[in-house]
Amino acid sequence: MKTGSAVLTAALGVASRATGQVSTLVLVLVAARFLAPADFGVFSLAAAGVTLIRSQLYAGAFEYLLKAADPDRVSNACLAINLTMSLVLSFLLVTGVAVASPLFGSPSLILIVAAMVPSTLIAAFSAWQESLFLRGKGVKPYYAITAATEIVSGAAGVGLLLANWGIWALVAQVYLRTLILLFAYLILQPPRFSGRVNGPILGEVASWSWPRYGALTLNFLSNYGADFILGALLSPRATGLYRAGNRIASSVSDLFAQPATLIGGTAYSRRAANGLQAEDVWPRILLAACFVGWPALAGLSVVAPDLTPILLGSAWKSAGSVIAILCLARAAALVSACVSPYLVAYNQGRLVLTVQACMAALTVAGLFVIARFGVEYASFWVAVVMIGANIGLISLAQRLRAAPNSILLRNAFIVLIAVMATVAPAYLVLQIVTSDIVWRLPAAILAGISGWAVTLVLFRSPVIDAVRALDHR
Repeated sequence: MKTGSAVLTAALGVASRATGQVSTLVLVLVAARFLAPADFGVFSLAAAGVTLIRSQLYAGAFEYLLKAADPDRVSNACLAINLTMSLVLSFLLVTGVAVASPLFGSPSLILIVAAMVPSTLIAAFSAWQESLFLRGKGVKPYYAITAATEIVSGAAGVGLLLANWGIWALVAQVYLRTLILLFAYLILQPPRFSGRVNGPILGEVASWSWPRYGALTLNFLSNYGADFILGALLSPRATGLYRAGNRIASSVSDLFAQPATLIGGTAYSRRAANGLQAEDVWPRILLAACFVGWPALAGLSVVAPDLTPILLGSAWKSAGSVIAILCLARAAALVSACVSPYLVAYNQGRLVLTVQACMAALTVAGLFVIARFGVEYASFWVAVVMIGANIGLISLAQRLRAAPNSILLRNAFIVLIAVMATVAPAYLVLQIVTSDIVWRLPAAILAGISGWAVTLVLFRSPVIDAVRALDHR
């Protein structure tokens, strides 16, 4: 495997995700200027429900089609399951929100949800087409499509906000993004309608998929439970603060989590379909993601109190501490992004489901007690549970087929040094330079990046080897 090809694949993944995150972050920042925290909280609650449906469409049948030895046999069955999931879950979401709306004290919530749910039917078809596209075209064209989609839809959303569309600008952006993806896949690879849709094939796909749907639902409760509980126990404003903070922290972690999930999951599935193991691959992908992702999140947590008022405005100042805490949760989620696809590819979806069930139960139960004390306490509880769950996932991966402990310890040491080398100089600058100096924050960020660069030079050999795994065949 040539290093240049691996670096190109990784760079395209990160660059594409960076484009998406920058577009989303700009949209959030502009929305924060045009919407009050309460209005942003209403949209966040509606978007959370739609996100649950959309995430299901990219799991289960999507993953089964991606790894199937004979995709033509199950293609139509996977599409049928996706469309059915979209319709059923959309009905349940609208009904549930209609019943629960009085808890959130916002009559506009049900209107926003009802306006957004039809987009999931479009997403059901585009997700099916995306799975076939990844099999036929690979990840590089996929990243080009998603980057262009995020730029266009994000720019349109910003334009509509500037045109005073208010919360409806964000709804329109959701539709535009989904439609662009759909037409891009249709143009570049015509749909392959093949295979019978009968009881045995539907049962085969559904039997494999249900643990994945369950795991995604439980993961959703862990990630979005705080949004709903804070909205119900405190106010939509609390939801807005939490979701904005989580969005900024996620904008950093998702740069590395999404490529690690997609590239790693594709590599694991390919190897599993060919009867090969991958216990030597997932630790390298984990190192590649965490060596960059963890220091970036640690650096963000240090500068968050200074950065938040600049990004969001003075009304959102209290979100700074929320961002700093949620960086811990996103760091743990980065581990899950690397390890969960490995377990799923090797038919350990039920074990992943068990971990997700425990995580969701602990998250929701704890939030009902802790959220009453404020957004910061709720964020800290989410981070604690997320860390524990991902320790469990590492243990499961080792139980499936153990990677050498010496390699895991070495990788952990490398990542720890990179985190310390990033945080220490940034923190030192913030302590020395007074807050009224305009270059204080840029100097802290530059100091953190410089410290990380030193560790990159020191550990270049294992890091380059880890990057090669992102193009493993």
